[in-house]
Amino acid sequence: MSLQDKQLWDRVAREFHKKIGAEGDEDPFRSKCVDSMLLTALGKECTSSARVLDAGSGNGYFVRKLNKCGYRANGLDISTELLLIARQHCPGVTFYEADLEVRDSLPSGTWDAITCSFVLDG
Repeated sequence: MSLQDKQLWDRVAREFHKKIGAEGDEDPFRSKCVDSMLLTALGKECTSSARVLDAGSGNGYFVRKLNKCGYRANGLDISTELLLIARQHCPGVTFYEADLEVRDSLPSGTWDAITCSFVLDG
């Protein structure tokens, strides 16, 4: 993502959070289809206590879902503002600020799985 993309997400972070909410929105495609498919795939590949990184975590709603399912999830996003919101709604969870397109900005660490949805579609 470019600096312009980061600045855009920082500007719209509060509105995005209002639409998506801390628990995710009611959009059936996202909540009933994509989220469900991701959770099903994780369940087939990982134990319920697996370490998962949600890349492009935004306001942290999917990180919350993952942790409610027993995973040990962390988040990563390019937007400082979205990460502030995520940290408010997910106390005790580690969130990293990084650009997925810049390898040197990514955190070092080991995860059993990485999720990423609605992120690299530009």
